[in-house]
Amino acid sequence: MRVVLWAAPLSRASLEESFGKLAGIDFVSVKSADETVAALPDADVLVAPVFNYTPAVANAVRASSKLKFIQLLTIGYDRMALDKPQTGMIVASAGDSLAPAVGEHAVALMLALGRRLHDSQANIPAAKWDGAHNTKMFTLEGKTIAIVGFGAIGQQAAARLRPFGAHIIGISRTRPTSNLADEKLTIKQLDGVLEHADIVMISTPLTPETKGMFDAARIARMKKGAMLINIARGSIIDTNALAEALTSGHLGGAGLDVTEPEPLPADHPLWKAPNLLLTPHISAAGSADRLSQFAAENVAAFVHGYKPKALVTL
Repeated sequence: MRVVLWAAPLSRASLEESFGKLAGIDFVSVKSADETVAALPDADVLVAPVFNYTPAVANAVRASSKLKFIQLLTIGYDRMALDKPQTGMIVASAGDSLAPAVGEHAVALMLALGRRLHDSQANIPAAKWDGAHNTKMFTLEGKTIAIVGFGAIGQQAAARLRPFGAHIIGISRTRPTSNLADEKLTIKQLDGVLEHADIVMISTPLTPETKGMFDAARIARMKKGAMLINIARGSIIDTNALAEALTSGHLGGAGLDVTEPEPLPADHPLWKAPNLLLTPHISAAGSADRLSQFAAENVAAFVHGYKPKALVTL
């Protein structure tokens, strides 16, 4: 079978090595949308992150009569859900392969905000020894942390938070079953939780229902001084409303790995908002080997007639 692999530079070498070991496949590694479109007519399988699913690639996918399986290298599949492939196409996400790194990144943002590392870092260029910000520092012990979207990423974050002594509320579309949460609620109960949660972490998929979920009204419902963490998709939050809430002091801080738009324009007010930690959509970094193993094993399962893992419904 012919496999077309379009991977990000960070994970390309690891993926090429993993796919090179698979029996029964002939794979080609491409580096652009044009190369992908040119290779798809002869492909049985496409392997790529959802961010590479451009309109041109989507059109080429639908035009192919041979392509049968798409293995995404991302947990999210929102872009593909908006520009769907033909009926009958089998699509799998990256499953839980990226979840440990993303969950760890979310916890790192919480710890950094709690220990006010951004304030200490700001003193370094001026060689300034000033610990005045210690009055605003806090620990995670005893804090109520609501995790909105208690799937693989949310549970990985919860597993890392439990040793800190935090009270964890898992919130999903349907009531979570994982024992990693101290409370298990549905999304319909979110507004009541926001009034007393010290930290709200967003790890829910982007869907028509979650887009704009944290608008100005919902942010206003959050406990004064609370922290907001987002490692999901930027458009789940109203970015302007978040900037205003940080500037006014209603929110005590925010840790974001994603924004809307992305990248954030240089003149956006969020850049000047206080107590903001912002990383450029890199929370999954460090997962290349784990991702490569998962993707290669999933493609091998498909090639040999077995059902792949982490199938998604578009």
